[in-house]
Amino acid sequence: MRHSMYILKQYKEKITMDIITHNKILDVNSIRLAMGLEIECLKYNEHQMADILSNHEKYSFLAPKVDREYLGETGCEIKLPPLEIGSPYTEKFLKEFYNYLDETLGCKVKQSCGHHIHIGLRPINISQKDFFEQSIERFKQHRNFYFQCENMEMLNFEVIKDFVYRYCKHQNKISSMLPKSRRMNRMCMPISYAYLDAIKYSSNVEQLQKAIYCDEAVNDRRMNNYLTKFYSVNLNKTYISKNTIEVRQHSGTLNFNKINNFAHLMLGMFNHSYQNRVKLTNSGDVEEFTMSNIFRPRTKLFKFYEIASRPQGATVQEIMLECDINCRGSVARTVNTIKRKYRTQKAVTCLTQHSYGYENGSSQGQHDLCGYKINDGETLTRMSLGSITTDYNVADFVYENISQDLANYFDQRIVALS
Repeated sequence: MRHSMYILKQYKEKITMDIITHNKILDVNSIRLAMGLEIECLKYNEHQMADILSNHEKYSFLAPKVDREYLGETGCEIKLPPLEIGSPYTEKFLKEFYNYLDETLGCKVKQSCGHHIHIGLRPINISQKDFFEQSIERFKQHRNFYFQCENMEMLNFEVIKDFVYRYCKHQNKISSMLPKSRRMNRMCMPISYAYLDAIKYSSNVEQLQKAIYCDEAVNDRRMNNYLTKFYSVNLNKTYISKNTIEVRQHSGTLNFNKINNFAHLMLGMFNHSYQNRVKLTNSGDVEEFTMSNIFRPRTKLFKFYEIASRPQGATVQEIMLECDINCRGSVARTVNTIKRKYRTQKAVTCLTQHSYGYENGSSQGQHDLCGYKINDGETLTRMSLGSITTDYNVADFVYENISQDLANYFDQRIVALS
C-alpha cells in the first residue's frame, strides 16, 4: 500500500503501478546481461556520502565509487557494480540498498537527476550466484572494476546496432514512458528519427556512433557532438573501455522497481534482436532470401531487372532496346551475370517465344522473341557464403520479448505521465 501511495504522490494520478513480474520464461537461446547502475541523489555531497558508506558494514565497498554530480544543490552520484538483470541476488541487494538510501538516509531526487544504466555487452555464462559474488569482489578493486565474463565474446555488432536502431525508431514511445524532463534534456538528447537509415547502414562502431550523434541542430550546442556522451544511448568511451552501452534517459529515482522494469525492457530489446532479427548463416548452409533489385540505378543491370520483373517478363528484343544492348549474346551474358550475383539459377526464368504468342520461325533466325522473367519479390533458396545480417521485416517494436505484465506497466506509465 505504501508503494502505491508513493506512486500516486509521485505522478499525481489514479493508476496504481503494481510491482510486476517481468521475465518471459527465457529459452536456452536467451542471453543474460548485466547492468551497471549510476544513482544520482540529493542531500549529501560526494564526501559525505562516501563517509557514510565507508562506515556501513555491508556497503563500505561502494564508498570509493561515489562521485561529484552537478545537480544544482548538494548531491552525488553512486556507481554500483555490474549485476545480472533478473537475478534474485541482484534484486535482493538492490532493493535493500535503494531502501537504505530512501528510508534510512532520507535521500531525494528531483528533475535534474538522472539514472543511467550501463548494459554489459558480454553475455553471462556462469551461475547467478558466481556472477554476483565475483562482480562484487572485482568492484572492490581500485582499477578494472567492471566485471564481465571475459571468456565470452561481445555481442555481435549487428545485435548492438539493431538495439540502437530500434531505440531510435521508437524513441518517442520510450520517451513517453519517462517524465517530460527526460524527453528533451541536454544530458540525454533523443536520437533523431531522421538518421534512422544512417544507423541502419553503419558497418562499425565509429559509424554507428556518428549516426547517433549526427543531428546538426543538436551538435550546434557546445556540449553535444559525436565525441561526447549526452544522448539517450551512448557508446562513446563505454563500448571499448567497458564493453557496455550506456542508456542515459531514465529519470532519477530511488524506487528500485522503476529502474528494474526499465532494465528488463532493455534486456527484452537485446534478446529480441539477438533471437529473432539478427541471423547467423554458416558457409554452405541453405539460406532463404527475397529477390529485389540490388543494382545501382540507371545501370544496364538495373534496367534489365526492372523490365524483366514485369508479370510477363520481357522479350530479348525489348531488353535490347531498353538496356541499349546490341546483340542477343550480350543479353544472355547479362542473364548469367544476374544469376551469379544472386548465386542461384532460379533468379531468372527463361521463356520461349510461344510464351509471347509467337509461332516457330517468327523471329526469322534472330532468336529475339523469346524472353526472361526475374522473380521479383519471391522467396528463393541458395547456398550461403556465411553471413550475419539483420532481418528488418521481423517485428521491431520495443515490447517484443517482454511479458504482458511489463507491457501493461509501461502503458499505464505512459497514461500517467501524459
